[in-house]
Amino acid sequence: MFARTGKPLTEAWGRAIALGLPQSLSLIGISLSTGCILVSVRVWFSEDYDLTIAAYGIASRLLTFAFLPLMGLNFACQSIVGNNYGAALYQRSNRTLVVGLLTGLCYGLIVQAVFVLAATPIAALFVDDPQTIAAAAHIVRIVTAAYVVVAPVMVLSGYFQAIGKALGAGVMSLGRTYLFNIPLIFSLPFLFGRQGIWMAAPTSDVAMLVLVAAVLWHHRAKTGARWGMFHREAVIA
Repeated sequence: MFARTGKPLTEAWGRAIALGLPQSLSLIGISLSTGCILVSVRVWFSEDYDLTIAAYGIASRLLTFAFLPLMGLNFACQSIVGNNYGAALYQRSNRTLVVGLLTGLCYGLIVQAVFVLAATPIAALFVDDPQTIAAAAHIVRIVTAAYVVVAPVMVLSGYFQAIGKALGAGVMSLGRTYLFNIPLIFSLPFLFGRQGIWMAAPTSDVAMLVLVAAVLWHHRAKTGARWGMFHREAVIA
């Protein structure tokens, strides 16, 4: 390998790890968030713990089902952006980003509307107990109160990963879980009671808007990209 390229085999390992690590840590963060929620539920819902856990189990499955199309959208955008950006076809990578953002925005609006308007009949597909159904619907409505923000942020994170900006991608993909969601799961109940556990998710989504704006501003200042996203010529790292 060294004889063919003139570079050691491990030359690109650091960059590959830097680009892949945020995605891995993001998936780990989902498990950590779930564990934190279970701990908080034990503390704040001690009297009806079993009912709340059952309701949260339904809510988490619904959220997982809604999240899977976002992963597909993100991976598709990453692949297209990466190929075109690498070939210096910036108009195509810019258009892909716009399509991804708009598609994600529309999908988030649909998911949020469905869960707000039809959370009760959807939860009733899993159990017959009225209290569990009501609790699951209540949880889903709160958790998805700002779901419209989730997809665009996810697409932007994938976009930065596709163009080789590991720091920006890492901040966007990890900030919600590690900077906002996990701390808020434990802190918001002290301000809003036990419902603060569910409020952590939409609060984190809104807080991510500020963090994303900061990343885009920094990227724009460093590269001159329009709005911190759209490139017209080669970017010097």
